[in-house]
Amino acid sequence: MTPDFEEVSISILRDRLAEKVGFVREGGQIYVTHHGRRVAALVPIWHADLYADVEAWTLRDMQRRQHEALKAWETLRRNAGYED
Repeated sequence: MTPDFEEVSISILRDRLAEKVGFVREGGQIYVTHHGRRVAALVPIWHADLYADVEAWTLRDMQRRQHEALKAWETLRRNAGYED
């Protein structure tokens, strides 16, 4: 059974890129290391797309919450008699 992920140094990745891209294409993940420390990851495109979607959802949720907080603040100021 093939592991779901591998750790590969930059130099090995450079020499075996086509093979490693094939591994990722089949659903594997590769953590790229530099001097033994993880610095990057190669993941299947669906994984990257999902990550981008989650970031967008999180951003939209934060913007919605910020808008709601601003409306609440404006209502509080207005009810306290602080009109601009």
